[in-house]
Amino acid sequence: MTHVLDGDTLRAQDRHGKDLGRVRLLGVDAPELAHDGRPAQCWAAKASTALLQVTPVGSEITLQRDTTQPDRDSYGRLLRYVARQGVDVQRDLLNAGAARLRPSSPALQRQQAYVAAAGEAQQDGRGLWSGCR
Repeated sequence: MTHVLDGDTLRAQDRHGKDLGRVRLLGVDAPELAHDGRPAQCWAAKASTALLQVTPVGSEITLQRDTTQPDRDSYGRLLRYVARQGVDVQRDLLNAGAARLRPSSPALQRQQAYVAAAGEAQQDGRGLWSGCR
């Protein structure tokens, strides 16, 4: 992993140092940082920090495609599940309240697990659910 761009996007390279470009985390939607003259959304900086904590710069991550989803989004970013040391990064972010569930059609292969994690965070008022509307 080379660096975190925001709470749901990072930049990665393969084991040989080849730049893979931007990777958009499937199934999650983090608040947007300030850009293009728009202010940051509630919890945006904390969401970016949460992703950086679970995927520190220089760490080895695993990217996995969901065959039910497109390979790339409309911005050209790879759409992938991300894991570090066998831990599902998206599920951790949802469970911490660092991101909201991003529904997709057709449903993600991990949809049920993500719905459960996001629901628990919202019910318990964790992360962005503690003060963002």
